Amino acid sequence: MQNLFFATAGSQMIAVDSADFDGTNDKMERGSDLSGNADSKSGICSVWIRLDGGDGVAQRILTGSVTGGAPTNVLVEREAGNTFAVTGRNSAASDILFLRTSNTYTTAATWLHILSSWNLATTVGHLYINDVSDVDSGATILTDDTIDYTQNNYCVGSVV
Repeated sequence: MQNLFFATAGSQMIAVDSADFDGTNDKMERGSDLSGNADSKSGICSVWIRLDGGDGVAQRILTGSVTGGAPTNVLVEREAGNTFAVTGRNSAASDILFLRTSNTYTTAATWLHILSSWNLATTVGHLYINDVSDVDSGATILTDDTIDYTQNNYCVGSVV
């Protein structure tokens, strides 16, 4: 699984292949909460990813958790069923946000853009893959509650 970041060169935008994670034990760990982070009912997530392998295995893209790794109150992952999911939990570690794709995504040499946004105060959530809405409405959880974003650690590419 590769993550893609963009940089500017003058007035031109260029893609920079900056990291390659396997989604299970390769990771970039912050070791603390995100600067200026606050608990909230809303959020947005945008990720570019290329799946180089690992079909049928859960792969963590972004996690935020308390010391010791459990619970993970903020989670973006490709599940073992090859669907993408965004999960948010409250301070009691109850799922209050859950969005899953209805389509599956397997190994391919193409980039995918995952874009998700939510506002739990209005119980609205969106999940797009390459600018196309892809939400399994039967699996969606949108509870009017506050997501516990303030975590002791954040990690990209694996579980904390």
